[in-house]
Amino acid sequence: MTRPAVQRISDRVCAIRTGELPADVVARATACILDQMGIQLRAASLPVVAPVLAPEYDGPATTYSEFAGAALGHSCEFDDCHFDCGHPGCCVVSAALGVGGRLGSSGDAVLRAVVAGYEAEVLAIGPVHAALMRNGWDGTKVGGVFGAAAAAASLLGSDAEGVANALAIAASDACGTTEFASSGGDVKLLHPASATRAGVTAAVLAHRGMAGPRRALEGERGLYALFAGGDDNASERIWSGEYHLRDVIFRLYPLVARHHAALDAAARLVADHGVHGQDVAEVVVGLPRWAMGHADPAGPPKDAVGAQASLRFSMALLLTEGHNKLSAYLDPARWSDATLGALAERVTAVGRDFGDPDARLGAEVELVLRDGRRLTRFEPTFRGNADNPATADEIERKYFDLAGEVVDERTARAVADAVTGLPSASDLGGLLPLLRQAAQS
Repeated sequence: MTRPAVQRISDRVCAIRTGELPADVVARATACILDQMGIQLRAASLPVVAPVLAPEYDGPATTYSEFAGAALGHSCEFDDCHFDCGHPGCCVVSAALGVGGRLGSSGDAVLRAVVAGYEAEVLAIGPVHAALMRNGWDGTKVGGVFGAAAAAASLLGSDAEGVANALAIAASDACGTTEFASSGGDVKLLHPASATRAGVTAAVLAHRGMAGPRRALEGERGLYALFAGGDDNASERIWSGEYHLRDVIFRLYPLVARHHAALDAAARLVADHGVHGQDVAEVVVGLPRWAMGHADPAGPPKDAVGAQASLRFSMALLLTEGHNKLSAYLDPARWSDATLGALAERVTAVGRDFGDPDARLGAEVELVLRDGRRLTRFEPTFRGNADNPATADEIERKYFDLAGEVVDERTARAVADAVTGLPSASDLGGLLPLLRQAAQS
């Protein structure tokens, strides 16, 4: 009988905790934390997260700080992505910082926990992630429990059996529908929050001796069968990978990643030809067929989540105002703006076969101008994707742009320095007080 998946994942987690990590992986993990810090700081001032920021956010010896951190980290639709598991950073980083802070863990241990968390999340649901999405499940909520559990178990120093049990227990809390995409509401930001809390709790329970079902993933009544109809043949690719953290996507637009290539293409056409929204009669966007089910909610946006999921709104914003800044998506006046709405109605998405397996997040944009010209550009990928990675400078600039909206430059720099100094830090004592101070400012 094949060794259970949770035990195979546990082997990876334990190896990451004790083995030598490549320098690029350490740098990547540090960048993931910095990216989350900018997003969480900016999000702390948003009305939508006010219900989450109860007094417990000051950091009691519970999982509330992890819950709140993950909610903050996902609430701007700006957090990192992974094609095989959704949005791991908000779950994994929040779990690692929360548990590491309470345990007094070293910066190196926290970074290893982050690497382990990303690895576990991809390995756990990567084999079925595409099927989960087709069936209406939220990969971030389903997979987040495994990332958080692995990060927490790594910091707790659990042995291989303990890590496997943490993952197996966490599987019972894996769930989360995507009805918010149709009916609206703010629940999306709670998906990684509750997943993180459940994952950390599972790790603690396993560390204290509780056991979970060994075939929680691939068993007859396991996650793969019940949520996805079984493994969808992605296992070989997932398991042959090394350090899935290397494939993380850093979002440079605050919106769903499947629309980024289209905006990159349109931005290039605008720059090359001096196009403005008033010049555009029609926009046709070719997307991979798998993405068409998520191309756009019907009608104008009803809330920020709807705006950030709307290709039509994002394209109209870029062509009319020349940017896709977070502030525009958070502004209710923009959602009903007549000029944006009129242009948005002239944007159409169509399914395309690009003939390139590496263009799974690509897009082709055709601008039909009022003077009769047709301008076309194809982008097989986008800036920030793993095959066209964001630079360290771009990630840092994004951090300072976000943090700078809510804290002074000195505080923002102090947080950034504390994050970049994690590889040699004896504990998180320098970082966590800064974050609490900044979040409360």
